[in-house]
Amino acid sequence: MIKPGLCGFWAMRVVAVIFVTLLLSPDCFAASPFAKKVDKALKSSCIDRTRTAIRVVEIATGKAVYEHNATKPLIPASVMKLLTSAGALHYLTPGYRFKTKVYYSGRRHGRTIEGDLVLKGGGDPKLTPEIVWRIVQEVKRRGVARVTGDIVVDGSFFDDLARAPAWRKNRSPRAYDAGLAALSVNFNTVAVSVFPGLAPGKPLIVGLDPESSYLKLVNKSKTINKGGREVNISRRKTKNGIEITVTGQMRPGDEPKQRYVTVYEPLKYAGSVFRDFFIQSGVLVEGKVRINAVPAKIRSLYTYESEPLADTLRQLHRYSNNFLAEQITKTMAAEAGGSAPGSHKTAFTLLKGFLDEAGVDTKGMVLADASGLSRENRLSVKTVTSLMEKLYKRFDLWPDFVSTMGIMGMEGSIKNRLKGSPLLGYVRAKTGSLMKVSNLAGLAPDRSGNLYAFSIFLNNNKCGYSGADRIEDRIVDAIFDLQGTR
Repeated sequence: MIKPGLCGFWAMRVVAVIFVTLLLSPDCFAASPFAKKVDKALKSSCIDRTRTAIRVVEIATGKAVYEHNATKPLIPASVMKLLTSAGALHYLTPGYRFKTKVYYSGRRHGRTIEGDLVLKGGGDPKLTPEIVWRIVQEVKRRGVARVTGDIVVDGSFFDDLARAPAWRKNRSPRAYDAGLAALSVNFNTVAVSVFPGLAPGKPLIVGLDPESSYLKLVNKSKTINKGGREVNISRRKTKNGIEITVTGQMRPGDEPKQRYVTVYEPLKYAGSVFRDFFIQSGVLVEGKVRINAVPAKIRSLYTYESEPLADTLRQLHRYSNNFLAEQITKTMAAEAGGSAPGSHKTAFTLLKGFLDEAGVDTKGMVLADASGLSRENRLSVKTVTSLMEKLYKRFDLWPDFVSTMGIMGMEGSIKNRLKGSPLLGYVRAKTGSLMKVSNLAGLAPDRSGNLYAFSIFLNNNKCGYSGADRIEDRIVDAIFDLQGTR
């Protein structure tokens, strides 16, 4: 027979176990004022709670203050770029500089190179026309006035895939779909600028940047006095390059338009731009553009070094540039993977190794590309916040990692967010958007300065871009009133 005193003891133990179980349950977060604000934000009918995940954690202690579907793998969209940047900072270091090398083969007599001028790409994602011109001028200053051979482009730093493995084979002409190459000019796009013509009936004024013999412009547009305004730009591959056709109409006084279209053969395009710029600068190039590996017997002429990697990553996140992300990933593979060529396969192996070694929770993670453009990617919000928790303890990486993210309400794709919030200008974050996908991840302080990592994935939502933004902003705004343990 059990004594009454023992019954009371065991009853208290059962109550204690139930209490601890509830305390450790995610549902327990519903008792806090912060959780109530988050739950209220998620009551919108446009939210699919089964495809929504949120995690907010005090970064110094690792204490989660809110979790919902925290370990459920969902589509990260461009939040994937946070992992890409972290891996690049780890393997390449913040001060890494991309290198574009110029060599020559054959012999040199005075200002004449009797041989080829060789361009070896090092993955630089930001070789704008202005930088190409600078490289050309540096070569010219070294006394080169004539090249009897070809412009040889060596793209062996990367593998031959001009796209991430998960991307469609046939890419669209939109700039976010640009192909990849070890030597890439102008993000492997052409800027098409369109202005109204000089008078009604006249063609629209169209310009290309950069101008190149690789490009042929066909202008079938016109200026009108009245009627609908619409400008269409298309491109097709030809035997010698790309034909860009402009159709449509504008009225006098209309604002100019500028659109970017992608190129089909990045290496050939880059070589053609370099060759044309050499000729425009007064350096005679007698040969054509040829794609080949660097010959065995060559001499170095000039090496261009880019800005530090950390600066490039700031632009990657602020403008969510897919091309930058994929180029950086292949460079990471080429440099840290043992040897070139850099590939996505090697890069993903490196990134997974870095995350595992750091202790990041990667359960359910699927890496399909580096930019988040593919809907095959999968991350959990715990993976994202866990990454920030681990980097917080890496002073060699943490300051640069934080500075890559845009400031909410101040710049980039989040310039118009958090208006009227006490956190305006204090939150660092990265967005992620695809059709019916709106995500936000980053760092925010409470009123006492305690720092929190947050990750919000709104998959399969029907809120529209602005509606989803408002829900995310309400959740981030609520962090200000949290009370940290500092």
